[in-house]
Amino acid sequence: MSKLVIRQPSVLIGAVPLFAVNSIRLTEQYALPEVGAKGLSQSTGKITRTIDIDAVLIGDDRQLLRIALEQMASGTDGDAERVDQHSGRHRRNGGPSERQAEKGAVMTIPVLALSYPDETLNYLALPVSGDDGLPQAFLLDIGGVVYRLILGVSFTDPDLVLDGDLAGSFFDLPDADHGLYPTLRVEVENLSGPLRLVGAQRIVPELPLRFGPLRVRFSRMKVAQPNLCGPGQFGSELVGEVAVDHA
Repeated sequence: MSKLVIRQPSVLIGAVPLFAVNSIRLTEQYALPEVGAKGLSQSTGKITRTIDIDAVLIGDDRQLLRIALEQMASGTDGDAERVDQHSGRHRRNGGPSERQAEKGAVMTIPVLALSYPDETLNYLALPVSGDDGLPQAFLLDIGGVVYRLILGVSFTDPDLVLDGDLAGSFFDLPDADHGLYPTLRVEVENLSGPLRLVGAQRIVPELPLRFGPLRVRFSRMKVAQPNLCGPGQFGSELVGEVAVDHA
């Protein structure tokens, strides 16, 4: 029996989920105590830890998550915070190194806030069908340029696709519990070689994916087990949209 995953955060910072995390970097700096220092400061060095995270906030509550991240980055006791509204980069300035060491970690969280779900663009329905199964491909003519979109799924356990006992099962993609992740590949139809490929990405529900001028998003990916490897009328549902960013 399939399990509907409403929200699967990639990383938790405190109680704040960060989706589509691109990178995480932890930096530790150690300072030796001064020569002749007295008491406990002579036997324990000062440690400053910095966490850098590149991630995307999505969903109706993305602004609340951003505020929660800013509050964690700013800390307490008068710590100063610098926020660059254009780049979405949040930094905490902890003052002297001694004060930073007492507090433990210095939080640096660059966050890219996307419009949700790209309200400024005019999205149109994609010609996808659950009955066509996976993988499936279709062509889009955008301003005289023909793009080939190839929708597929990656999996870690072949039994999920081949086991006949699962023929009546449905999977809401992406399904992290079963290792099922939908993918999208975009190509320019009339080009060849390395110029043909525009890009390939994993699909995150409701997250607009950028492929050159195209923006593609999926809101529903309920796939029956037989449709994971071919066509057929088994009740699968695929709902996707595409828009063109002329900026």
